[in-house]
Amino acid sequence: MSVCVDGRRNSDISGRLYHRGGPEPVLFENTGQALIEMEKWCDRVGYPQPEVVVRKFKTKASVPDGGTAQKRDKNPEQLSIRKIEEAVSVASEDLLNEEGNKGTFVVHIKYRQNATWQGQVMWAEKKQTCSFRSALELLKLIDSALDEEKKQGG
Repeated sequence: MSVCVDGRRNSDISGRLYHRGGPEPVLFENTGQALIEMEKWCDRVGYPQPEVVVRKFKTKASVPDGGTAQKRDKNPEQLSIRKIEEAVSVASEDLLNEEGNKGTFVVHIKYRQNATWQGQVMWAEKKQTCSFRSALELLKLIDSALDEEKKQGG
């Protein structure tokens, strides 16, 4: 997915997310919202599969269908394969068609292990790629690139 950073206040960013399989941008107003939207996209397409299920606060309301809140797909593997095919239907180059006012970063999440992300991020303006081992490290890489761009007058 492509993270187009349009605004920045301190280390908090705002902008647009573009991803393979979706021509419309997802707007985000802050860093937390960006991470949540990126995680939702991974969950929606089922790739990469999470190693752990993230815990949520639960209500004590009972589920009327005997405990299963969601209807099961007849063939979950087919659904997962279909979602992955949709996710990779757009070429990586297409993600670079949009640019952020402050910076553009193409993020490839390869794994979701230890309740975080691992992958690679490319700073599009400099064509530099770096691996990250967590979502926090990804944010720090983006922040350091924006700091460097600011120092150079960009």
